[in-house]
Amino acid sequence: SGDEYGAGRWEYSADDLQTGCMGGSLQGQLSTLCSFLSACAESYAYDIRRGGDGSGGENSDLFPAHVREWAHQNSDEISSLGMELDESPELIAE
Repeated sequence: SGDEYGAGRWEYSADDLQTGCMGGSLQGQLSTLCSFLSACAESYAYDIRRGGDGSGGENSDLFPAHVREWAHQNSDEISSLGMELDESPELIAE
């Protein structure tokens, strides 16, 4: 079902994200978030392939279980967005 992974039940927001000690652009921060989501999804998939429940991968503890599962289900879109953010430096106007 569409609500199986918490759709509509979880909401996250942050207006104080910074990359490193000097901050960074909104686009850079979103790119970094995509990288972490991708790493988590990849670990989840690896653990599932090895017969686990998805929580045993190296980066599977980066996010809560429902985010990990969502990232796995949307890994292609997350990777595409991450590449687009990295290849188009002026994609997000601040």
